Amino acid sequence: MPFNCCSSRFIIIRITIEGIALVIAVDTDINDAQMLGIQSVPTFVVNCEFGVSGAQKEEYFLNMLHDTYNKMHPTKLNITDDGSACGPDGCDI
Repeated sequence: MPFNCCSSRFIIIRITIEGIALVIAVDTDINDAQMLGIQSVPTFVVNCEFGVSGAQKEEYFLNMLHDTYNKMHPTKLNITDDGSACGPDGCDI
């Protein structure tokens, strides 16, 4: 009997596998939420550090996203060379 991807057996197996994957994904999300101490919906979590519970104004979300980005990408120092630095032999005074 040739393989038929449209057979009812194949469709049932595919639906079962997709259903199991969905259950695993939902269980993982629930466990993650419990570990983060989330107890209400909706709760939005960014980078597993910042969270917003409930319906909030757009500005609140934007501030959270800016804070998260700034924490993940700190500003690098701009070092200038004006000749006033000490070298391995000390400083010129």
